[in-house]
Order: sequence, then C-alpha cells, then structure tokens
Amino acid sequence: MDQTRIIIIEDEPIIAEDLKVVLEDQGYFIGGTAHNSQDALEVLENTPADIVLLDIDLKSPIDGIALANIIRKKYGLPFIYLTSFADAQTIERVRTTRPYGYILKPFSEKELRACLEIALFNHAREKLPHGELNKQIVDKQLDAPLTSREFDILQLLYTGKSNKEIAEALFVSTNTVKTHLSNLYLKLDAHSKATAIARIRELMNG
Repeated sequence: MDQTRIIIIEDEPIIAEDLKVVLEDQGYFIGGTAHNSQDALEVLENTPADIVLLDIDLKSPIDGIALANIIRKKYGLPFIYLTSFADAQTIERVRTTRPYGYILKPFSEKELRACLEIALFNHAREKLPHGELNKQIVDKQLDAPLTSREFDILQLLYTGKSNKEIAEALFVSTNTVKTHLSNLYLKLDAHSKATAIARIRELMNG
C-alpha cells in the first residue's frame, strides 16, 4: 500500500521537524523538507510528492504565496497553507492561488489530518476522467473484481458522497457502507477515500 508523500516547506526547522514526526506517526511519508524558497524549488524539482504543506513567511525573496503559484502551475500539486497569518491582506493574496486548505498555527493533529485528507480527496476527484466509471475497465486491472454493491458505492464515492449519503442512497446502514468500503479499499490497495479515488483515476486512465 503506497503512502501519501508530503513535502514540508517551513522556515522554522523545529516546527518542520514537529510536523514530520506528527505526520509520520499518522502514516504519511515525508518526501522532503525545505526551510526557504530556494531549497523548496530544489526539493519540488527532485522529489515525487502528492501534496505540499506550505508556510507563507519563508524569509526569502520568494514567499510562500509566490511559491504556491509555481507549485500549482509547474507541478500541478495540491497545497495547504500552514501559517500564523490571518490578516485580510494575506487572505486576499492567498485566495488567488487556489489553495486546498488553510491551517493557522498552532495546529492540532486532528485538524491537520482532516485537512490533508479532504485536500487529497478533492484533488483526486478533479483529476478523474470525465464521464461514468466503467466497471469492466476497473475489474480487468484488479486481482479480485468488485461486487455490484462495491461498484455502486464506488460510483457514489466518486461523486463526493459521504458515508451517510451513500447509505441513504442505497437504503443500507452506515455500518454496511463502512464494511463495503473496507473491502473496496483492500481490492484497490487504498487506505482512504482520497487514495481510492486516486487509484480509480489510474485504473480508468489505463
């Protein structure tokens, strides 16, 4: 099972190390860390990643907001701001970069994980091929084919439905949905909704 790869761009080494420890404890893989924009550009160029945690004040000629535009346009990676700035001027600048999240320091571990998973899920859905999912295409590339119910749940997952909404749509309990999702994740070699969607993207693209 592949781990989600994260790049941390944070000017304070102590905070960066704290983030690394917290995220690794949660099962993520830290692909690289940078403390200024110059190092960040080098890490981004040479390190495979799924998402970037980005500070705004990097005490460098290029700040985090300028760097965010490079991350989006050149690398196509989702990014989340992790900063102590919440003033109106900063928020206005941040909006134009289209971030996938904005976390104020000091952060909580639960908030960080939730924001990461939502960002990964939304980014994966954006990259899905247009149109309906095709069960035959998916099944051909799996060791064990999906059941009809698993595929129904996958389609609803694809549209962004929550466990509760899936349960209501299929007239089953949320516990039943969770059981099917566990089996679905196993077959897709995924560990969350975000990684399941990313896996489907790969399968649908052949």
